[in-house]
Amino acid sequence: AVSSNLYSKEPLAFVTRDGDPQWSDFVNWVLQGLFHAEEISITQSTAALLGTTTVFGEEFSNMIIDAVSAVGNYAELYDRHLEDIVPRQTNGPNTINTGSSGLMYSMPFGNPNRGAVPPSDEQNPSRLEIIRERGFLRCGISERAIFAIQDPDTGEWSGQDVDFCRALSAAIFDGVTNTVRFTSLSATDRFGALQQGDVDVLSRITTVTLARDVLEPSTGQGFSFAQPNFYDGLSFGGIPPYGDCADTLDTRSDQCTDLRICVTEGTTFFQRLSDIFPSENIVPWSADLFVVQGLQEGACNAVAGGIIDVSRTNVVTNGGYTGPYQIGSSRLTKDPLALVTLQDDQLWSSFVYWVNSALVYAEEAGIDSASSNDMPLISLFGDSYTRMLREAVAAVGNFGEIYNRNVEADVPRGGLNELNAVPYGPQLYPLPGL
Repeated sequence: AVSSNLYSKEPLAFVTRDGDPQWSDFVNWVLQGLFHAEEISITQSTAALLGTTTVFGEEFSNMIIDAVSAVGNYAELYDRHLEDIVPRQTNGPNTINTGSSGLMYSMPFGNPNRGAVPPSDEQNPSRLEIIRERGFLRCGISERAIFAIQDPDTGEWSGQDVDFCRALSAAIFDGVTNTVRFTSLSATDRFGALQQGDVDVLSRITTVTLARDVLEPSTGQGFSFAQPNFYDGLSFGGIPPYGDCADTLDTRSDQCTDLRICVTEGTTFFQRLSDIFPSENIVPWSADLFVVQGLQEGACNAVAGGIIDVSRTNVVTNGGYTGPYQIGSSRLTKDPLALVTLQDDQLWSSFVYWVNSALVYAEEAGIDSASSNDMPLISLFGDSYTRMLREAVAAVGNFGEIYNRNVEADVPRGGLNELNAVPYGPQLYPLPGL
């Protein structure tokens, strides 16, 4: 008999070399395709029903169809090779997460004190070295309730996305967190700002998708994403009865024929809304403005966005609307939000990835800002960064502390934003975009 208890973390994965991000992306998205096929119940025999993609070029447009046609979806692979040896546990870590349990899961550190990466070429230094030499981190954010708010009197920023920037600053600058320069970016200009070097990292409600990972449309290049630090989804709110009309996708009943939904241009929400509603029911909203302002201005009677975008707090604070309001219960998209870096600097992307993961690890291990010295020392990034994980947690706390400080009052923690801790629940989560 095989024990059902797990006593260590051993997430197994494909491995590729640094320096060829397109190949690494290709490998990752083929695997995502196998998960995706299982999630939507497409099997080896029905693989032709899967969608195509041209992000890797026309010659690979059928890549997911061909992969599933060859070997089946992930469940079929598991049944064929592992089920007789290690039966797949219902709701175990090797199952698809449908959104009802936590996905916050830190990757194991291994041996973080075994050597260090060699210094980068003086002619082509890593952004990590550039930032430390410059003396401050440039962080792209978006002014939204809970995520990033600027005090009008002091000019100080606060919010969940702000805390992740401060954690990076502390990790780079020996615990100092006031070495961050924040730039508020709209949905339409965020990737361009990162590509042009105006910011070092995006920490602003950006969804991980296939296209953005491989070939982001506005810049024509791919980007690197850390593990998601917030799981969101397309939600609706509105003036009664229009909030319910939008939530139930009703545009035909007598009370819903005048439905007008404001949604921010340049977002995954806009793309999804365009797929499910007639154009006459959609009011495109400038990415430079708060979408909830449309209610007060009379441009629309419903709004679409993330669960925080449509929250009553955001409607009142940033939209100025204080009248009757209802929020729907549907979540029509998967929107894992993550830190974003340029794809061509693996050292900097890895640094951001592991600082982000360390905040989750700290919560798992019961380490908070007061006990941050219990975090491991790490030599992999060089002598200047041995305390990077300790400094990050000391500065902003663990993931739970960040969430409680910024989000809990408006969006009580639950579902995917919970820890996936012992006994581990479903950890396979097909990313959107396929």
